[in-house]
Amino acid sequence: MAHPNARAAVARGATSAAVLTLVLAMTISTLAAAGAPPPTTVLHPPYKGAYTGYQNVQTTQCAKAKFLAPTSFSMKTGKGGLGSSATSAKYCGTGFANTGSYFQGYVDPQLDLAIGAPLPGGSHSVQLSLDLVATISGHIAPLGKCPAAKPYSSGFSFSGGSGTTYYYNQSGVQSVCTVEASAFVYLEEAVLADLTNGSTTYMSGCSSTFCFNTLLDNYTYATNESGYYRDSDTTCTSSSGCSTTWYNGSLNYTYAPPSLSYSGTDTISTTLYFNGTFAKAHHYAIELDFIGSSGSDVEGYPRGSAATTMNIETLGNGLDIPVITVV
Repeated sequence: MAHPNARAAVARGATSAAVLTLVLAMTISTLAAAGAPPPTTVLHPPYKGAYTGYQNVQTTQCAKAKFLAPTSFSMKTGKGGLGSSATSAKYCGTGFANTGSYFQGYVDPQLDLAIGAPLPGGSHSVQLSLDLVATISGHIAPLGKCPAAKPYSSGFSFSGGSGTTYYYNQSGVQSVCTVEASAFVYLEEAVLADLTNGSTTYMSGCSSTFCFNTLLDNYTYATNESGYYRDSDTTCTSSSGCSTTWYNGSLNYTYAPPSLSYSGTDTISTTLYFNGTFAKAHHYAIELDFIGSSGSDVEGYPRGSAATTMNIETLGNGLDIPVITVV
């Protein structure tokens, strides 16, 4: 299951169709003169292709976030990375120490690659070797008394036509205190693109373009929730009046991790498979989109804090594509 912040990170730094179009266009131009390899071959750097790297920094209230090194990739060496970053968050006396207050710092790197892969005709398995080394650290401090639960309510309605109206209401009493430090990297997209006719072959194990293949997922959090909820769904029709369904429950939940800190180096080695039938006269490129995030969150705790660092760029950390094998 994807980390809950993953899709929020995608929203903050979503893949740009214009960027990918440019990347593939550049790749087509570099592959135009390439000859077809033998039926079975091994491709090593330097590769033909292009890359785009960018990053998004987001903070709220007194949180901090910064890039220490940018994303990069070299087609000459097959090596690069998703940058280096540091984030922190804490309550800083701005009057938000209550339910609904939050302080967040995020750095979201993204690296889009299009690597040329001249293929022989017929049915083949294209196998890309991928290594990732990341040094990460995180620390949380769930300090301060969690504020008393406070009432909340919200609702909306809409017409379903034919004299039917739907009403949805949420209410209750709630207090939420959470601190979290997280670092993750996902392979958001992995396809083998036919640059001649526009068709795609998905990576094995993915049924669509977006597959969210987890490469790195580290986080620690502590939470203290209390209160209850009382929600309702009401359907009203012109012929039979209104009927209501109620949903009631407790929000009491507390969790504290065995350790408030984590640190270390993660090494991931994997192979991506693209299996299909290919045309000898066509040009192909392997398109990979990596998306990550390092984040620190504090909500509710009046003296709470969190901090995260993630390095996938320097000091021996990074991304490496040492070989592409066609069998």
